[in-house]
Amino acid sequence: MTNFSKAVIATTASALGLLLIALPPTAEGQEKGKKKENGPRIIRPKAGSPPAPRFADGHVDLGNGKGSWSPVVIKDITGHGLGDSNVQNTNKGPQLVEKVVEVTMLPWAQKFLEVADSNISKDDPEGFCLPPGIPRMAATPFPFQIYQLPDRLIFVYEGGAHMWHIVYTDGRQHSKDATDYPTYLGEGVGKWEGDTVVIDNIGFNDKTWLDAA
Repeated sequence: MTNFSKAVIATTASALGLLLIALPPTAEGQEKGKKKENGPRIIRPKAGSPPAPRFADGHVDLGNGKGSWSPVVIKDITGHGLGDSNVQNTNKGPQLVEKVVEVTMLPWAQKFLEVADSNISKDDPEGFCLPPGIPRMAATPFPFQIYQLPDRLIFVYEGGAHMWHIVYTDGRQHSKDATDYPTYLGEGVGKWEGDTVVIDNIGFNDKTWLDAA
């Protein structure tokens, strides 16, 4: 497995945490009167809102194709703003993210980043219509749908070459050869922890960037 693939795997959990922390589409903006902090924007239902819909097995209905999810747009997950402005869409419109995360990189990775920044990301794979991969796929400004079956979740993305990603939730383990046949979105297996879906992805190729930076 390449160093790039290992980095992607390490980043996926935190990126999906940003995505799955949101409640179903009926929820609206942040509670008023609370101090705004850097980090993921937690969306809570308004007082008096009906409870989240559920299936007969008790799991929250994530939409099941009846609506779409609007992801938080993150151009640069480190907050440096390289490649483009690091902007998130909020209920007050696009907001510049101020939090900066210093990332320790191997020398080859640091050099790669500096070159990409110096040439204005002209070699960005998405600029050649290649899929964004994960976590970038979940941070692009395009809606996606989730189809929810008893044994799997199917993510259907409008942006990024119109990809889909199947996450099995039937208790299976990863395939033994998942990393031998890497793909853009990897192999995902998930499990429910209360109302949260925890997804583990492995088997990424090295043809994508983590973000627009």
